Amino acid sequence: MGRSGGGNTKVMAANAKKAEAQAAKDAQKAKEQEKKDAAAWAVGSNQRGASKAQAAADKQAEKMRRDAEKKALEAEEDAAASKVMKPKKKKKDKDDVSALLMAGLDGGKKMKKVPVTKSAEKEKLSALRLAQEEAMRKKGVVLQNDDLLRANKNRQMEEEGSATGLDNALNMLGMEEKEKSKNLKVLFNEFSERETPKVRADNPGLKLSQVKERVFRAWEKSPDNPKNQV
Repeated sequence: MGRSGGGNTKVMAANAKKAEAQAAKDAQKAKEQEKKDAAAWAVGSNQRGASKAQAAADKQAEKMRRDAEKKALEAEEDAAASKVMKPKKKKKDKDDVSALLMAGLDGGKKMKKVPVTKSAEKEKLSALRLAQEEAMRKKGVVLQNDDLLRANKNRQMEEEGSATGLDNALNMLGMEEKEKSKNLKVLFNEFSERETPKVRADNPGLKLSQVKERVFRAWEKSPDNPKNQV
């Protein structure tokens, strides 16, 4: 009986030591795991912080990029707006210009040169008077001085009237060109307002300058352009 009890005591003591040793091992493992977890958490925290900082930096960079694109687009639009697209002047036929010039002449009279100086005019009138006197003398007709002066004055008025008519015709030609240029600009603006949205819709990736260039090319070929209606 005594031996049996002593043996059990030894076994129990051995088991207790084993259990104590296992508990110590488990405690050590738990402590090490806790350290690992703490280290992993620290790394994760740092990574999350870095990711957050990177996201903020990316966001700021994207904002700066959009701002730069906006400024570039505005500069491009300003440059395009300041560029004046002048329509090419259409060459007039000689007949059209001549008809317009003749329309400004009084009574359809033939255009004559305006005397450059008074002395040249006097010489011309004197020669004309002598020619008239000679012609009348050959016909046996004697004219009074008043008749000659009246004839010369009428001729001078006729020449001055022709010169004034020419000036008026030239002024009319200039006004017509200005009016045509003005009307052409109005027609182009109306065409641009209609076509720009279509070009943007068909080509969403184009810049403003490229859109305007395509609209202008379309205008060059459009039947709405007066140059293409001849």
